[in-house]
Amino acid sequence: MSLEARIEDQPRFFEVVDRAATDIVTIGSTGHSKGAMLTHRGVMKDSRFTTHVHGRGEGDTVVI
Repeated sequence: MSLEARIEDQPRFFEVVDRAATDIVTIGSTGHSKGAMLTHRGVMKDSRFTTHVHGRGEGDTVVI
């Protein structure tokens, strides 16, 4: 398979980063559940922000 064909087989970068990475479901004060989907882009942006603000070392773990 040629390089061009393999590249065409791969998802486009922005299609991947804008796909849902995870969901958050919570029950608010109304008693009804509600949820939100986090994209890969949003998770990475938040990760970079919290690293910048709070710092993070090699042994630290991030829970999403």
